[in-house]
Amino acid sequence: MVEKGRKADARKGALLETIDSTADVQIPNDPLTRVIGQDRAVEIARLAARQHRHLLLVGPPGTGKSMIAQALGFYLPKPRQEIQVVHNPQNPERPFIEVLTEDEALAREANKAVAGGELLPPENVPRKVAEQLGYLCPGCGAYSAPEDAVCPKCEKRKAAGGQLGTENQPFGDLLGNVIEVTLSQLGGGKKSVKTTRNING
Repeated sequence: MVEKGRKADARKGALLETIDSTADVQIPNDPLTRVIGQDRAVEIARLAARQHRHLLLVGPPGTGKSMIAQALGFYLPKPRQEIQVVHNPQNPERPFIEVLTEDEALAREANKAVAGGELLPPENVPRKVAEQLGYLCPGCGAYSAPEDAVCPKCEKRKAAGGQLGTENQPFGDLLGNVIEVTLSQLGGGKKSVKTTRNING
């Protein structure tokens, strides 16, 4: 037994002598084989991926849980749907669920890529735009959430945008806490307003 250990150490020593820098270290293509010291967990992870089963990894920090979880993506089939959880301002404990096919998700990403403009907080957009979207109180000039129909500072009803989901609000539940403003022409041109969804999770 001792002799086997000495031979193994001699092989490791000979291997280390051939390494001059980290560029000489061969990294396996299979990410699960990169996990060292968790042979049983790796075996179960391979089995779970092959059988499309759930896997719960429990242990102290640094034992390879995250590395195994990330490596599982190498074995799982490519996702064919994208599921998004979208904030529901009128009923926050019941968010909207959106399921997009692969084509729909790619089309949405392509639209985002070609969209012009810059993401701005409500305080940085023109006052009239912030008022119309319900962020700015025209009476006292305080900013608040667009779903607040009444200004929390002066307690007066806000402008037409005031409350999300009413007939006066053209953007419905699409408003998050960020709005996007595009100026088509800087020299006094028309202003176009786009909204972005506030997606949690």
